[in-house]
Amino acid sequence: MSDGLADYFSDYWNVLDSISIILNMFVIVVCTISYFYESKEIFDITLVRTFGAYGAFIMWLKMFYWMRLFSPTAKYVQLII
Repeated sequence: MSDGLADYFSDYWNVLDSISIILNMFVIVVCTISYFYESKEIFDITLVRTFGAYGAFIMWLKMFYWMRLFSPTAKYVQLII
């Protein structure tokens, strides 16, 4: 990030990291708020689950990127990606 935000977000893996963090933080905050106000439905549960599913899917994609660092799995991940 020393080169600026434009250079940081030019790599799509950094964009996926940011989107994943935002989606997962949204789900955590909404679940926490819903826990304290359990009598009211503040957010639609379908929307929260959808954001949670996208966040989990992006984390799954990031796991493949991380698995490229290890030599036993790097060849197989390169075939998939």
